[in-house]
Amino acid sequence: MKRSLCAQHGIAEFWIVNLTARQVEVCRLPQGEQYGSVTLAGPGDMLEPALLPGAAIAVTALLG
Repeated sequence: MKRSLCAQHGIAEFWIVNLTARQVEVCRLPQGEQYGSVTLAGPGDMLEPALLPGAAIAVTALLG
């Protein structure tokens, strides 16, 4: 539900941190009630927020 609300309101990027699965789902490019780009990142991956080019965040830092 949150994902569709974020997309509807034009939130450019939405991250879902799934501690159980040890992954981060990155949703970008809102289109109506969904996102045009959805990718999964796991331990060992680095994420770069779309609005902060050059800023890298290790997935393991988010997973704890």
